[in-house]
Amino acid sequence: HLLDARIDGGLLLELYSRDGVGTMISADFYEGIRKAQLNDLDGLAALLEPLEKGGILVKRSREELADMLPRFTVIERDNRILGAALLLDLGQTPDGVTVAEVGAFCVDPIYRGSGRGDSLLDYVEQDAHGGGIQRLVLLTTRTADWFEQRDFRWQGAAYASELLPIGRRSRINPARNSQLYVKNLVAPADDLAPGKRIGF
Repeated sequence: HLLDARIDGGLLLELYSRDGVGTMISADFYEGIRKAQLNDLDGLAALLEPLEKGGILVKRSREELADMLPRFTVIERDNRILGAALLLDLGQTPDGVTVAEVGAFCVDPIYRGSGRGDSLLDYVEQDAHGGGIQRLVLLTTRTADWFEQRDFRWQGAAYASELLPIGRRSRINPARNSQLYVKNLVAPADDLAPGKRIGF
């Protein structure tokens, strides 16, 4: 641990807070983005719960979360889940475009504005592209300004969109008035690891 001696109480803050005030050099995994694992279930549920209660995210039972766990990507820091995104392969549209849906995308409010959302989205996009996905979609009943700034384009009401495979459209409740946002994926310009290609 490297500490600035000018910070009053710096040693205590470094030792007894999650983020500390210094710099830690370690060979161990401290923070990163990876596929979710079974031991992430509690942390993932805790991260999603406030957003589900607020109606921002679709409510999922613990069993549903456990079933979907392999399709979640998480940001973990010191064994705590800070962010998550669900990637669901939707198959092909009638015109043959492979589509995946980004869902349950969130970052812990304490860590928003620090670039973690960008890193998570970049990781998910590269993962999808590597799996042969040509188009990402997301459905929301809320504003999607953050996603629009990252090249997702509004396409209108989701239940009526031809850009979604028929199977997915049939499961949309028109009364929710979910809006569809779409991003066509292109090959990454750089040969960097997922989550490292920041600077859109």
